[in-house]
Amino acid sequence: MFEGKNTQAALCFLVRGSEVLLARKKAKIGAGLWNGYGGLHEPEDASLEDTVVREIKEETNGLVNIDKTQLRKIATITYHNHTEDSRRKDILVHFYTYEWNGGKPDENESMGIPEWFPVSDIPYDEMLPTDKEWMPRAFLKGLFTEGEVYHAKDGGVEKSSFTTDQK
Repeated sequence: MFEGKNTQAALCFLVRGSEVLLARKKAKIGAGLWNGYGGLHEPEDASLEDTVVREIKEETNGLVNIDKTQLRKIATITYHNHTEDSRRKDILVHFYTYEWNGGKPDENESMGIPEWFPVSDIPYDEMLPTDKEWMPRAFLKGLFTEGEVYHAKDGGVEKSSFTTDQK
């Protein structure tokens, strides 16, 4: 599925019982759409879990702190994208959940005002197109998901495939 030294990222959904915290992204992939917190794995990050810790601190203005040992990995998805000059750029995204333990995230330069949504009523029509294909498996059925998404040059989805496994 994912080969070579391509880009990796980590994204975390903060959960509170049967609710998930989402915020609208202000920039980059998915701008204007609801999403969790995360970003690219940086060289100073010792692990992908460290990426999650750093990104949540950055994207919540330091108001939410997490214990990386309590992260639960729910999916890995390889996105095959195109750059502005039409080259292919692959990114492997590792998705996690974390049981919210307090802190009040706020809007900042990269994320809008966060809102809690019931996991049974996640606003998939205002998220990345393939989120509705894999997220219900993880949130409603507790299934670990692996997948691949191929984006067309116009940004639409050419094809996608997902498999699930009990973990």
